Amino acid sequence: QPRSRGLGDVYKRQTYKGKQVFLGEFGPAVSKDPFLNFKFKGGAKGEEVTITWVDNKNDNRTDKAKIS
Repeated sequence: QPRSRGLGDVYKRQTYKGKQVFLGEFGPAVSKDPFLNFKFKGGAKGEEVTITWVDNKNDNRTDKAKIS
């Protein structure tokens, strides 16, 4: 799992059926509540994607969202 370097960076990772489909590193200029949109092959409407992120204090959070 990526770890923040404490420079205001935030890491986001999305997985689908256990496979990583997106990994991003965002700097301190990103909005407090950013909107993120991405596409990948294989997902069907209504299935779940797992979203995990690490903030600049190395706090982790994981949520799930439905594909729309």
